[in-house]
Amino acid sequence: MILNTAAAAHLSTFAPLVDKVMLQEMRDLIAPEELLAMASTLLVGPASDLEILGGLLRPPAHGDVAGQAHKLKGGAFMLGLHGLGLFCRHLELVIKLDTLTASHKEHLAIMGETSLATLKAELSLSD
Repeated sequence: MILNTAAAAHLSTFAPLVDKVMLQEMRDLIAPEELLAMASTLLVGPASDLEILGGLLRPPAHGDVAGQAHKLKGGAFMLGLHGLGLFCRHLELVIKLDTLTASHKEHLAIMGETSLATLKAELSLSD
């Protein structure tokens, strides 16, 4: 995915993408392949938490979009995907304030894609 300038500027406020301390704690407990499988459950495919949330993100917010953002936030933070977790926290606030825009869906997709790629790099795993 090509990152447009506005999206890049907005997403840069959520860096770093990976919390290396949390990721190391998880690596001490779980094999890298299993961590990647857990992240894939959150981020890849039509039944993933990321896709479900993306499907709900259109103004005005509808359904349990805040609950889905909260669920993805928890999974992201647990796996050390700090940037994605912070973005989901931002979404929870945006939904509460009723200031959701169409660009939030694009940013979510970009965060999911870059978070997975960064996690793979940190775990030294390739496709």
